[in-house]
Amino acid sequence: VPQLFFALAAAAVVLCGTSGALAAAWRQWSRASAFATLALGAAVSYAASACCTFEHPYLLADNRHYAFYFWRRIVRPYPTLVALCTGAGAVAAIAALRRSLSTWATAVFIGAAAIATVPQRLFEPRYFTPVVLLAGVLGPRPQSAAGRWWRFAVFASINAVTILIFVRRPFAWADGTAARFIW
Repeated sequence: VPQLFFALAAAAVVLCGTSGALAAAWRQWSRASAFATLALGAAVSYAASACCTFEHPYLLADNRHYAFYFWRRIVRPYPTLVALCTGAGAVAAIAALRRSLSTWATAVFIGAAAIATVPQRLFEPRYFTPVVLLAGVLGPRPQSAAGRWWRFAVFASINAVTILIFVRRPFAWADGTAARFIW
């Protein structure tokens, strides 16, 4: 279940450059109801993380992936902060999607995101890709050049950092063979 919150929070990052979609969604609600909704999302995410998160041996053993470092340096030492941020991010993504989709379509999207992420017991960003791409396609379109550049910059920067690390930071396995960082 925590994977669903991670995927929706990642979708919120992509959607936040779409002509103020998150800001407009925030203004839709009164401040009290927006805070209550974000608090509820954070609480549900925290409960899901507390009861359903486990450290898979493959995650802890393979230091060639983003997930290994994210888990070791952020999730393990700060689980409460991560749960609260992903819950708030999930609520923000849903609010942004509600600007361009009906309630039924948003529910179907969340159901499809759950089907894509919940059965995956291993935390891997690649499992979030369908959810993030679908949110980008179904969510509000960037109306301004800045919004389009934001979406491009998010994807380009992730790929540029990955390529840079792959090329510049090889490391040696215990047997002396060279290894490279990958997704």
